[in-house]
Amino acid sequence: MNKGVISVLVAYLIWGLYPFYFHAMQHVAPAEIVIHRVLWTFALLAVYLFCSRRWRWIQKAVTDKRTVAVFLVSSALITANWSTYTYAIVTNQTLEASLGYFMNPLVSVLLGTVFLKEKLNKA
Repeated sequence: MNKGVISVLVAYLIWGLYPFYFHAMQHVAPAEIVIHRVLWTFALLAVYLFCSRRWRWIQKAVTDKRTVAVFLVSSALITANWSTYTYAIVTNQTLEASLGYFMNPLVSVLLGTVFLKEKLNKA
């Protein structure tokens, strides 16, 4: 089987098991779970960048104000996304959270066609 297909399947498996993990963590505040996700993601990314010797672009990125602004906005949006999802799971709203994640790409396509005048093809 293709390495990419295996990676996708493993990613979907992990993503599908997240609600069980967060549900088991109901005694922990959602904000604390998100803080741990942010810190551990940062730590693992730092290790990956160091081991793969891909950290050199960071110096260029942090000196460009536009890049820093894009990183800050995207970080805030991801944190809001993680916070909303974690809160929904911890408060037993798993079905609603799953429906939101299903509808999100559909709404993005709708917004792209309405505001950006993108054309859809049959695929």
